[in-house]
Amino acid sequence: MKGDKHEATKIAACPDGVHVAVGYNDGKICVFNMNNGEVIITFNGHKSAVTALAYDHDGLRLVSGGKVSDCFLSCIIILLATVLYFLIVNFNC
Repeated sequence: MKGDKHEATKIAACPDGVHVAVGYNDGKICVFNMNNGEVIITFNGHKSAVTALAYDHDGLRLVSGGKVSDCFLSCIIILLATVLYFLIVNFNC
């Protein structure tokens, strides 16, 4: 996977079997497409290392936590909309 040069602190696999989220020690979270290794979306909501990372049971939401007790909910619906747009534009679906 092409990604960040920072140390990965947490990894969460999406139930869809295609995406994986990686949290880094600088607070960044990247969601990768495992089919091609590309970064789909990056979140920069944490001020310090990501210490917790998990998808919900249907893979639509990603929850993360950091060392400074900051926690935010990232809706993967944005990711799905982006992927759908890509399919429509590139494959005329």
